[in-house]
Amino acid sequence: MAQWRVPQFRILLALRSLGPTFHRLWVPYAVLAASDGFRRMAVLLWVYEVSGKNGLAVSLIMFAEMVPRIFLAPTAGVYVDRVGADRVFRHAVVLLALTSLAQALVAYNRWGVVFMLALVAAGAVWEVASSTASETLIPQIVSQEQLQTANAVLMSTYQAALIVGPPLGAMLYVNLGRTSVFLIDAVLLFLSSALLLRLVAQRLSSAVPAPGTFGLQLLEGLWYLARHRILLALASTAFLVAFSAGINSTTMIFFIEDLGYRAADIAWLGAANGLFQLVAGGLIVALAHRIPNTPWLLGVGLGILAVGAAGQATALNFVWLIVAVLVGSIGNNPFNIAYSTLLQSKTEVAVLGRVKSLTGTVVSTTFLLGAGVAGVLLSRYPSRSLLVLSATVIAVAFFLYLFMLRGRLAHQRDGGDSAQGDSLQ
Repeated sequence: MAQWRVPQFRILLALRSLGPTFHRLWVPYAVLAASDGFRRMAVLLWVYEVSGKNGLAVSLIMFAEMVPRIFLAPTAGVYVDRVGADRVFRHAVVLLALTSLAQALVAYNRWGVVFMLALVAAGAVWEVASSTASETLIPQIVSQEQLQTANAVLMSTYQAALIVGPPLGAMLYVNLGRTSVFLIDAVLLFLSSALLLRLVAQRLSSAVPAPGTFGLQLLEGLWYLARHRILLALASTAFLVAFSAGINSTTMIFFIEDLGYRAADIAWLGAANGLFQLVAGGLIVALAHRIPNTPWLLGVGLGILAVGAAGQATALNFVWLIVAVLVGSIGNNPFNIAYSTLLQSKTEVAVLGRVKSLTGTVVSTTFLLGAGVAGVLLSRYPSRSLLVLSATVIAVAFFLYLFMLRGRLAHQRDGGDSAQGDSLQ
């Protein structure tokens, strides 16, 4: 039909083609993404209010979120591989709902910031488990040919939630009271868990990990990753991109002021960045039939990121800067979609949870490392120098793709696509 040539209809057709099993994953995933956005906003507003506008208390929110993600993510991957991604996803959603109920109780009784931060840390554990499980589930419920489209749909959903969730949380908090956000969140999550009861992953016999202790299986996942040249090169590009993003997260507000604008204008960059990432993800879904292959998409994403980073480092005014940020944001989703798709397709299902969680831990760590390095260097060097460093790191990732990863991916594709085709023997 001619109407399916319109991009908006292609998106709907792509969604439909992924099948009912994917839809039973997608709807709870969308609820999780949205609830994460407005629950975080509610926590921020509540801590700000109850602590008497204490800056340290507000900063501890991020600490409570990040520490469990860094130190417990690898164990989440082992748990997913041992128990099954579908079961872990259901358990995590229920635990998040119970955590939201507990947060509502703390918020209503004003029991103190320490209790709320403890629940934030607990919620971060369940979020790590749900994220690892959902990404491990995708190759088990869609075909290899649909992996890229499925990842594009999920990432576009996540970007939309980042745009809608925080203002929705603020509106509910202001108009319905401090406990309303947590109660609504709990109800939505319980409903999502009921939908997940019908989600059963097609776990192959090869997906069942060999018996062993928890620690041994964690080491097996690390050893698998260390011996797989394609996965190492692929993960290295993600580590470099995360390090660059960490530098930007600290530096950008200083750079805006150095250009002669207000620090608050950084909000415009954040909003534009999220919107363009959403558009880019939607275009990948709509134009999937015209994308030659996933490695090509990875290279295009990295190339656009490199151009955007160079534009930010050389910006002479705010208009130039915002255009460069928009260019970079266009490349971000293609890179993330291609990276996730390749990670899923090149990893054996039996160790996918561990590989996903281990690489995710390092990505989070390198982001924080980049932010910390920028914070230290800003006391000695101008902000533009830090953006030049960030652009150089992205350029290194792009050259790593051009001169190493692209050839290995092409060689494996010519020799037969296998999850273990480029492991060191």
